[in-house]
Amino acid sequence: MNKDKLKNIIPILLLLFFSLKQIIVNYSTINQYHMYSKLNHTLTFGIVFLLVFFIIFFCQYKIKQYAAITFIGIMIVVSSFITKDLAIVVFYLFVLALKNIDYKKIVKTICFSQITGVSLILMLFNLGLIDERISTRLGIVRRSYGFGHPAFLSTFYLMIVMELFYLYENKIKYYHIIIVVILAEIIDRTTDGRTNMYCLFLFLFLFVIRKSFRKILDLKTIMYVTNYIFLFLALLCSVYLAAKFNPYNILEAKLNSILSNRLYLSNYFWNNYGPSLFGQPLKFISTLEGSLTGQSVLILDNFYLNLVIKFGLVMTGLFVGFVLKLLKLLYLREETTLLIIVFVFLVYSLISPIIINLELNFIFFAGVFIFQKQYNPKNEQFN
Repeated sequence: MNKDKLKNIIPILLLLFFSLKQIIVNYSTINQYHMYSKLNHTLTFGIVFLLVFFIIFFCQYKIKQYAAITFIGIMIVVSSFITKDLAIVVFYLFVLALKNIDYKKIVKTICFSQITGVSLILMLFNLGLIDERISTRLGIVRRSYGFGHPAFLSTFYLMIVMELFYLYENKIKYYHIIIVVILAEIIDRTTDGRTNMYCLFLFLFLFVIRKSFRKILDLKTIMYVTNYIFLFLALLCSVYLAAKFNPYNILEAKLNSILSNRLYLSNYFWNNYGPSLFGQPLKFISTLEGSLTGQSVLILDNFYLNLVIKFGLVMTGLFVGFVLKLLKLLYLREETTLLIIVFVFLVYSLISPIIINLELNFIFFAGVFIFQKQYNPKNEQFN
């Protein structure tokens, strides 16, 4: 096998393996066993090593590009070392390694790993090899079907639907959308993943508008501007509500109840840790860990606050710059569906740090475009 074929096959195989590993270990109840958690970390470090090796010996970046890559990489590594979280490092390495891979192939790989991972978890659960977590919310019983949290199944459903609609957008008919809604209702009845369902219906609503009115409505420009404004509003509002939350204010207390105590927890992390420059390690107690130990759940379900508090102001600046450039590239490429999906991710990020999770996140692999030669920043035209 020649070098050119290896350049295309190796990063895709690594992405497939990593994504599938993350789904099985991190999102099923298997992660309650220490041996699997330790194996997961070992495999992650192994993949990091292989990615670095591949980038050095197979990816042909120019000297100036290597300088920029190294500069950004150092800041990411510093933040990762301080926070003891490899998530952003792994994502960054995959973006660099996948620079020559067609974006739709990347989406297909992640989609395949998600469908396979979800199927395996459901199979293990039905065979009785893994247990489930049952909880209640507002009197509604929530089942997890082998996942570590009842909402995970609907999370994967949301991701898979968006991926398939993007890949086959010109073949999607209205009856496909009806089928998606019916399946969503079936899943939601026993898992009560309301955030995922709201985001799914937001995506379907915007997708239908684009499909029905693409000849008379410039949705591409609307979504570009909306994303641009929403990014800053979401970041500012998240910080403001975390810093100023008052549990004795009736309106804020009601909003906190609706958001499942997220405002209180955001305020807790803001007061106990506060913003940082390069990040800091945070003590979390997950829903699964809380159910096993009897401790109160302690999580920061807001991506923007995770950026500011956990990953630091430097990473926050890098993320904002990345998204702004990504939006510009998608606008120039007329990727309206991807602009819609970016918006869904930005909305979702108000109540979940989902963007950090590579195995759930395909849209920001559009950042691969930034490192490809298709874009000429001098004239803002594609070759």
